[in-house]
Amino acid sequence: MSIILVIWRSLSQWNSFRNSEILDYTIGYEVSITSRMFTVWNLDEKRESTLEMMWKFHQEGKSNNFIRDYLNKNNYRPQRVTEYTNKMVWNSLKKYEKRLRNKDVVTIKVESVHLLKRNG
Repeated sequence: MSIILVIWRSLSQWNSFRNSEILDYTIGYEVSITSRMFTVWNLDEKRESTLEMMWKFHQEGKSNNFIRDYLNKNNYRPQRVTEYTNKMVWNSLKKYEKRLRNKDVVTIKVESVHLLKRNG
């Protein structure tokens, strides 16, 4: 493809972008990334496996009474008392669900955008 020199020169004459000061600027961003992924407390293996089992039973549609009876009959013991109650099962499941939900939440927010002029 051939370019006629007269047209080429006239195109570069009106193109003032290269001669402008726009290339002396940089766009800057301040970005905030928030996640609970790295701040979720680690549980000991025994507690974690008990909660996972309770969650599995809950997902299968088992009642809190069934989960309580299963844990107490199979010698699973809570940390501070001798046996599980319905309220403890319900509360443990609620907290574990919140823990699972918060584990994967990542929020990315652009705080500000600014234009910086380069020196030189």
